[in-house]
Amino acid sequence: MLASGTNALPLSDCYALDKGNFLYDFTDKLGRALELEEEGSDFVVRFCVDAQNRSNNGYINFGRFSPQSIFKNEKDDVDFIQEYKFGDLVLCEHLGSDLTGRVAEVRIICGTCPNGPACKDDFGCICNVTYTHNLCKAKVLAALDCSNQGSRIFPEFSMGLQQKGSEVVKNGITQKEYRKSFHSSGFESSQKSVSLYVTSTADFPGNLEKLDIQVQPSQGLVVSVVNRPVLGIISATDSTNLLEVNWKCEKISEQPYEVNIRIPIEGYDPIDFSLHKHCRDLDTEKGVESSSIKVLEVVPVIILVGVILLGITYKCKFEEQVEGREDTFQAAIEVPLV
Repeated sequence: MLASGTNALPLSDCYALDKGNFLYDFTDKLGRALELEEEGSDFVVRFCVDAQNRSNNGYINFGRFSPQSIFKNEKDDVDFIQEYKFGDLVLCEHLGSDLTGRVAEVRIICGTCPNGPACKDDFGCICNVTYTHNLCKAKVLAALDCSNQGSRIFPEFSMGLQQKGSEVVKNGITQKEYRKSFHSSGFESSQKSVSLYVTSTADFPGNLEKLDIQVQPSQGLVVSVVNRPVLGIISATDSTNLLEVNWKCEKISEQPYEVNIRIPIEGYDPIDFSLHKHCRDLDTEKGVESSSIKVLEVVPVIILVGVILLGITYKCKFEEQVEGREDTFQAAIEVPLV
């Protein structure tokens, strides 16, 4: 059974996937403080922002939130792992030439702290903090309210306009620029097709031949998709596959056409993304075809007129020749006999 939040996508980089690949969007909790509820401690995680120890003189920064490092945890007994990197460098230069500074690893449990009271804040709290490597790394265990389970994502799937870049779908999640009703960019009238590179790090439980296409407005743009994978199926062992979207403008429109494409995935929520196509003029091929038709219509008329003119010219010359012969014949008759 799919989650109740079908097709819901995260509104920011503040999200996570659980062990079952269900999405949790924490956008509304972005910046909320998770605090260690122990006397004499002042360690704070500003959720999806940074991690701080505010004790002593001022505070020590244990890193800023890194959106690329939200992981679902496959082996341990926690639900999510977040990483906060590039904190204060003082006494931490020995970690390497890259000078990464202090780091905080935040391990999150959905529910309450083990062997502890419930959090005072309904959002959650920090259960404990341990320090390693001369205080250059903090390991944080936090409890969080995870009641907002969303769509089930297939994170091993990605799709891009360029190979290994310009993602339309990244790790199973449609990127902001390609979500429905987002009109910041679009393909121009002169571009007749676009190639989408499709990759998967695991066998894809779907079939690309069964994708659904809806165009808004429904009239004026003809769209077809050619899929290169055999039988529409992609495998982790295959090389990069291609989907080619072809379109033809049949009606000029001031606003771009919205092409909504849905890829169904067995056992997961479908992948939805939108492309926008401008039709400021009709396709060149159609214009050439129309011009050819007009030429074919005009050619017989030109030939007919030419034949008539040729006939008139021939008649005039013939009459001139006949008149000339009659004059000569008359002159011959009038010559007196000797």
